Amino acid sequence: MGKVRGLAAATALFFVSGATGLAYEVIWFRRFSHIWGASTLAMAAVVSSFLLGLGIGAHFLGRRADRMSAPLRGYGWCELAIGLLALLIPLECSLLAATTGALYPALSGIPFLYTVVRFLLTFLVIGPPCILMGGTFPLLVKQFTGPGEVGPTAGWLYAVNTGGAAIGCYLAGFHLLPGLGLSGTNFLAASLNVAVAAGAFLLARRLDPIATAAEAPAAPADPAATRPVTLYAAAALTGFAALLLQMVWTRQLCVMLGGSTYALTSTLFVILLGIGVGSLIFRASIPHIAHPDRAAAASLAVLILTAGLTRLLAPSLTIAVGLSKELRSLPFGNAAVCLGASAALELIPSICMGFNFPLLVHLTRRGAADAGRAVGTVYAWNTAGSIVGAAATAPVGLALLGSANTMGAGLSLYFIALWLLHPTRGGRNFVALALLSAICLGGIYFGATKLDPRITDQGMYLYGYRNPEGRNVLYYKEGAACNVIVTEHFIDRALAVNGKVDATSQGDMDMQLGIAYLPRFLRPEAKNVLVIGYGSGTTSGASLLFPGTRLTCCEIEPAVFAASEYFSGVNHQPDRNPNFRIVFDDGRSHLQGTDEKYDLILSEPSNPWLAGVASLFTREFYEICRKKLGERGLLGQWIQLYSFSEAEYALVIRTVTKSFKHAALIRISSSDTVLLASDAPILPDRATIDASQKLLDGLPEVKSDLQRHLEGDNVRSVLLPRLLLDEAGLKRLAARTVSASINTDLNLRLEFDAPLRLFSSELNPERDVDPSIVGVVETPWLRSMIEGWGCTQAQTPAMRSLAGTLQKQGVTQVAADVLDLALVIDPADPGLAADRALWAKDQDLVKVATAIHERAPDEALKIGQELYRTSKYDQAVEVYRRILEVHPRSATVWEGLGSALECLKKWDEAGEAYGKAFEIDPLNATVKKSREKFEKREKK
Repeated sequence: MGKVRGLAAATALFFVSGATGLAYEVIWFRRFSHIWGASTLAMAAVVSSFLLGLGIGAHFLGRRADRMSAPLRGYGWCELAIGLLALLIPLECSLLAATTGALYPALSGIPFLYTVVRFLLTFLVIGPPCILMGGTFPLLVKQFTGPGEVGPTAGWLYAVNTGGAAIGCYLAGFHLLPGLGLSGTNFLAASLNVAVAAGAFLLARRLDPIATAAEAPAAPADPAATRPVTLYAAAALTGFAALLLQMVWTRQLCVMLGGSTYALTSTLFVILLGIGVGSLIFRASIPHIAHPDRAAAASLAVLILTAGLTRLLAPSLTIAVGLSKELRSLPFGNAAVCLGASAALELIPSICMGFNFPLLVHLTRRGAADAGRAVGTVYAWNTAGSIVGAAATAPVGLALLGSANTMGAGLSLYFIALWLLHPTRGGRNFVALALLSAICLGGIYFGATKLDPRITDQGMYLYGYRNPEGRNVLYYKEGAACNVIVTEHFIDRALAVNGKVDATSQGDMDMQLGIAYLPRFLRPEAKNVLVIGYGSGTTSGASLLFPGTRLTCCEIEPAVFAASEYFSGVNHQPDRNPNFRIVFDDGRSHLQGTDEKYDLILSEPSNPWLAGVASLFTREFYEICRKKLGERGLLGQWIQLYSFSEAEYALVIRTVTKSFKHAALIRISSSDTVLLASDAPILPDRATIDASQKLLDGLPEVKSDLQRHLEGDNVRSVLLPRLLLDEAGLKRLAARTVSASINTDLNLRLEFDAPLRLFSSELNPERDVDPSIVGVVETPWLRSMIEGWGCTQAQTPAMRSLAGTLQKQGVTQVAADVLDLALVIDPADPGLAADRALWAKDQDLVKVATAIHERAPDEALKIGQELYRTSKYDQAVEVYRRILEVHPRSATVWEGLGSALECLKKWDEAGEAYGKAFEIDPLNATVKKSREKFEKREKK
């Protein structure tokens, strides 16, 4: 078999190993997020460990390759070992997770030391296979470098491997992980490694041995070759800069597209695709490049200019994504929008990156004798720079400098590398360098341009186009983990994280307060509370209003905590309470490591369609919660109803109830719910309710919040219309879907399913979960609360509200049952009588209206309007006249009477009624419109 034919076969093998390498990176990233959490420092430890392994492997195995007579066989052994080690990593991760409890109490208060320990332990697990991965590239380059220099072979194999990585990224992110889960995808990747190893062994047997470095003459020194120190410095600088740009692009696209796993996959796919294309361009063009050093500098200048210019596109792309929101309701449209936006920002600069790396290898001017060393050394220096970039970008670059200055810094590093590579002797070289420098300075200037957060950070991907005018920015910070912005629009302030609103000062106060107060009323004795997710600080501040409370809040992003000062008017300022403690770490990581027991765990992270957040909705997380709760400890899990299907909601229910003995559901509103879980019974008895009421009576601030945002000032009235489902009700709700699956760390169901429904509208009839929740409510559960708690006339407004919610969703019989229970308590309440009459087909509505019209004319009016709506005009006229006997100055009733008389064709009486209504209230728009319409008909 000839060398060209052998290269073709090896190309296929290296393509597959590139795909498995990227799949492993995705798999391991998720596995370690379950161990260390999803904080920026924890993830930096994983990325740095991965890159360090690649660099070590490239350096040492690259040198070893030059002494091998069959590097392809060495490549095969590497692939075999990678596959076998990959099969062991799940077991190693399980053992590592068991040690976190011992490490956390000692190291959690020392972030730098904790990060170092996490890095070392992570590297202990994934370092060995990564070292082997890093060595595969120089081994193959050594095997297939023919007479001449190493650059062309390196360029071809780098392109092939990166192309495989792009395909592996796409398949893992869009198909394999959603379909096979972590374990299945890991097993498939390991199997492919073993298959690649077998192919490499077979191919090696058919190839002749090659001369080793000891047998072959060393390559003669090339006086035109770039000095090694300069070349390696340029390799390190470009690796550092590449990671800076990649982090900035990833953050920008998360804000632009939403941080779902599919958006992140698209971002990485485009970068890898660009690098692969750039390497192919290098391979095709290298025979025509007379001065590689000038070509390297020129490619860097193009990279700097295009990266700077594409940053200026971000606002326009953000608006375009907002206008394309409807397209993303279909998977193909979503992929097109994500890939299009990613390509617009990243593709051309990524192509330049792919062109530049093999060109750096080519600049070593090495031949076949020391091909492995040449590739391995350049790769190692490039990876060393990448490690620094990965470790420093988020906590140092983005958090301290912001994306604009981080981009400027990255482009400046490329500019320095350009000066290192471009020759400076001679007038022509000086002129060329001056021209390239001018281009680069322009690119750096554009790249360091600050963008208007009123456009880029307003979540247009989710909310559609939003006019930035009138939105006053109070706070903006590009933090280590996310962008945080506080804006004021009219009277409402909103805190948005990566564009998605996570808290407001008005609109969702019922939710922020509800999760603090309602679970507490079920456990009035609770003292030690954990809140996951700080938001505006309202939930933490409200929880601390209860005497003796000690509260710990886990928040990944410090900028969120800093932004809460703009909500001090509503959040009760928890940061000023000595019993408050903020932990800047992932909530899951804290729970796994802490030795504390909590009475309440209130979990309200962002939406589970965001990558990383879904790990707070898995069975493994709920098992951790159960172990960290006290004897009567209670978990309160916020679950939104918007952008969520009934199937996904049922998935969370099944997952929670699989871990806890008891569960219940609080419906805060048609948009928000709190799923309750405990190993102790949740439904409180009368003594517990009385204890909570006694506690509430001594808390005027809590009472004020309840009256303003939750329509009640006592425990029974607030809980009754909201505590809708017990365990049986939750089972009925979950049974509406055919699936019996649960969400686990391994199957990742929620993380991959939820984003697919994020942009669905009428195309997805399952979108609104609220009717399904209300639809499974049954009378016995409600009766047990109403009768068991000893409800009085003070609760009849709440009971009427509950009945209205049920009636609105078509649960008429249960609504009527609630009203019957209320009428037993207060038989003289005219509102209850009116509602009961309207919902019962056998009631004499005129009789009921006659009985209540003096005491409650508004309720009687509702009956009249219902009679009119159902075309019972004679009865409607009778009701309206009854009301006018007592309230003759009501323009609304006169207008209603006129409409009913008009339908009965009693024109003169109708005209008089309209005239009377207009005389009483000539500015009433409805009255004016009805009168004008009647007069036009009269003229005809």
